[in-house]
Amino acid sequence: MKTVLIYLYKTLFVVFIFVLITNLAFLKQDDLIFDNIDVPGKDLIQFAIVGDAPYDTLGSTALLERFQSHIDDNNKRSYADFLIHVGDIKKGSTPCELSYYTNTLKVLESSSKKPYLLIGDNEWNDCDHGTDPTIGLEHWESTFTDLNERFINDFDANSQPGRPENIAFLRNSVLFLTINQVDGRIHDSTECQTI
Repeated sequence: MKTVLIYLYKTLFVVFIFVLITNLAFLKQDDLIFDNIDVPGKDLIQFAIVGDAPYDTLGSTALLERFQSHIDDNNKRSYADFLIHVGDIKKGSTPCELSYYTNTLKVLESSSKKPYLLIGDNEWNDCDHGTDPTIGLEHWESTFTDLNERFINDFDANSQPGRPENIAFLRNSVLFLTINQVDGRIHDSTECQTI
């Protein structure tokens, strides 16, 4: 039943996006004006997206310093209203140790732009070196749920019941959706084949 609902959810999402794109393609500029207030740039939405905290063969301290420098640069130069990190705060081939999560949280909290973090497969599904993926998920939820709730409260957004990493919010009449689509390693091939 769970896999049928997941398949239905994915199918409805694809249909929604198709209908949205099809309808937007036929709109005229006048159709996109919601009021008559003439404010330059009032409909402009600026946001920053980052993904994959810098990781390679360097040690974790050096990588965190590089990530911090990216955030510091964004604080100085960006006009973004908010920052979304699309996940993968560590290599998938490393164990899901709590320090990866808490150190990333410290860097994100230094952002002057409202930060929001999506969960990536590296910090959950692809935990390696004997780490149970549920441990990675527990680390992620205990570390980032408060950060994401602050973001949601600031943006008058809604999170999906039971799936707090999925949110929806409006900015200047544009609907933003974040959806956690699980990717990465297959832990149960039977379940995967039924989707």
